[in-house]
Amino acid sequence: YAALQVAAGARAIQVFDSWVGAMAPDDYVRFAAPYSRAMIERIRATGVPVILPREKWATWLGEYEVDPDELRWMILRPYPAALMRAYPVDVRVGNVRNNDAALLDEISLAA
Repeated sequence: YAALQVAAGARAIQVFDSWVGAMAPDDYVRFAAPYSRAMIERIRATGVPVILPREKWATWLGEYEVDPDELRWMILRPYPAALMRAYPVDVRVGNVRNNDAALLDEISLAA
């Protein structure tokens, strides 16, 4: 579904992993994390950015054994505000019925 959204013009996909904290850490690593990783990789393959610090890629992609708490912390920790840019967007963003690439365009607040 996310890949279809990108094909239709979406420039960002927001993913929420609702299993984090809903199951035991070992169960999360075994049953949920592999599917989350696969989904992120499919989204990344579309060219849409995935906000995950480079130093955490190997951990997220399961290149080595990792403590389940580290995975949970990685997912739940907010991305550093200093590395993002905030700008005004159209008020249409506030309505779930709107779903087009123009929602991400910066607008002028000048009268």
